[in-house]
Amino acid sequence: KGYKDLSGQETRTMPDGVFVTSNDLVYQCKLIVNNQQRLIYLHRDPSGKSWFMTVCA
Repeated sequence: KGYKDLSGQETRTMPDGVFVTSNDLVYQCKLIVNNQQRLIYLHRDPSGKSWFMTVCA
């Protein structure tokens, strides 16, 4: 299943560095934007059809 990146583009592949946390529905990965590292969380919809991304400053 895909998720929408920061520009709103949907992709079917998970970003590099993704690892599963203790919650199967939440993925955590690091995103580098303008040489700054951001921690993002991908929240999976309970239906498994979509992802929601939260960016931590």
